[in-house]
Amino acid sequence: MINHTATTLRDEGMARVVANAPTDYRAAAIDAIDSLVEAGDPFTVEDIAARIPSELPPAHPNLLPALIGARARNGLIVPMGRYRTTRRSRHSSKNTVWRASA
Repeated sequence: MINHTATTLRDEGMARVVANAPTDYRAAAIDAIDSLVEAGDPFTVEDIAARIPSELPPAHPNLLPALIGARARNGLIVPMGRYRTTRRSRHSSKNTVWRASA
């Protein structure tokens, strides 16, 4: 019997979301994140989403968090605060502000 930890299950689920995302959308999301990291300014998931062309078919709602989480676990970005989103669909939820690690 396989013993999965919560971390393993999380990582496997995130990998599935990334692997199953539409190729063009995934590439645009990765490009958006990488350009924001390279710029060195603080950024949010909303900043990433704004850089993805609207004509691309939408991906799973966990794709952007999965891509961000992978970069955070690899030490490429670090959290620097929280903010309340202004997107109505998110109902003023708290989201993380990220920046490139030093």
